[in-house]
Amino acid sequence: MASNPILRFFTWLLELNSSIDPSMRKPLKALIVGSLLAITYCIIFGVIFIIIDYWMVWMSVVYGLLTMGFIYMLREYGRGDYFIGGFSILLISYLLTGVYNFGWHCGFQYPLVAALIYAFLPRFNNLFYPIAVCVANLGAFFVGYYYVQHLKIPHEGISASMVNLMHSVNVIIAFTAVAIMAFLFEREAYISEKQVVEEKEKSEGLLHNILPVPIADRLKENPEIIADGFESVSVLFADIVGFTRLSSVLSPDQLVNYLNTIFSHFDVLAEKYGMEKIKTIGDAYMVSGGLPSHSPGHLERMANMALEMMQYVEQHQYEGAEQKLQIRIGFHTGPVVAGVIGIKKFAYDLWGDTVNTANRMESHGLPGKVNVTETVKEQLEDNFEFEERGEIEVKGKGKMKAYILVAKKELKEQPRIINLNS
Repeated sequence: MASNPILRFFTWLLELNSSIDPSMRKPLKALIVGSLLAITYCIIFGVIFIIIDYWMVWMSVVYGLLTMGFIYMLREYGRGDYFIGGFSILLISYLLTGVYNFGWHCGFQYPLVAALIYAFLPRFNNLFYPIAVCVANLGAFFVGYYYVQHLKIPHEGISASMVNLMHSVNVIIAFTAVAIMAFLFEREAYISEKQVVEEKEKSEGLLHNILPVPIADRLKENPEIIADGFESVSVLFADIVGFTRLSSVLSPDQLVNYLNTIFSHFDVLAEKYGMEKIKTIGDAYMVSGGLPSHSPGHLERMANMALEMMQYVEQHQYEGAEQKLQIRIGFHTGPVVAGVIGIKKFAYDLWGDTVNTANRMESHGLPGKVNVTETVKEQLEDNFEFEERGEIEVKGKGKMKAYILVAKKELKEQPRIINLNS
């Protein structure tokens, strides 16, 4: 493309030294753009001074070369607070010379006002530089005004058309400088606002990965202890049987990758069935249903999820394992207290007898089986098949009846009634 060389030039020109403070890069780039405009200004008036055969042509050449040096210093060293003072003195001297030699009507005073904007671009360590530049510019403005009102203009013999040309060029350059700065500041504000929004979305996405959305929103509004009681919640624990033996023969990377594969699929199932993942502890996985908002039918959905979890592990064995890996699942339903406590590393957790019972169902359960309480069996026996385990001794609970969740009952097709009289 024909524009490629120009684009490459501007890309190269705006590449600053890597050692420059990132917070200074954008204002320095704006100063470089302004300096390019100043060089364009010098070229235009250099041509005009050649046409009218006036001595100020050499000032245009010198000022243009010095501005190129200013751009180099900005790109390499980035100290806009040091260089803006010298650059402004050059600009003021050039423009005042134009005012003194050609008068007020040629418009050399207008770029002085535009230069004030550029004075505040760098992020100064102190206010001496921008204040000094402003005082110098305003002083030059009023001195020029007094000069052309009370003293003789050295070069009054130029034609009216040349006066109009110089006036037009000065107005256009001043307006362009202000327009460029307005565009750069507006673009900077847009980019900054966009970055703030993106960072906020990232942080909120991360927070929502850690906490349920309603809980995260409550914490943002009021960062205090959250504790809610729920009358009916399903709580499931799952543990990979034989994982300790597997960890002794696999490298850490292989171990973690396999565990991540299993638990990531559990996360997908939790989302599929509307469950809330609570946490993982080593090779154990905890999930609940019916919170943080009331959700009817959570127990049946939990049973379906448990059966799918069992099936997935059965079908995804680790190649090279000496023994078949199995998962042991236990779940229970009942009242719990759920919330967030502490002041650091927030985590949504559950407390209560229901949680302890679900954990005991898993720890006292049979490998490769979904172990449930009598309460779960009574609520799901119409839609699911169970096997009775009998009474088991549960730590902290004594003897409890336990059952194995086998499968979901197949829907029996209703007999079709045929009307023989039709």
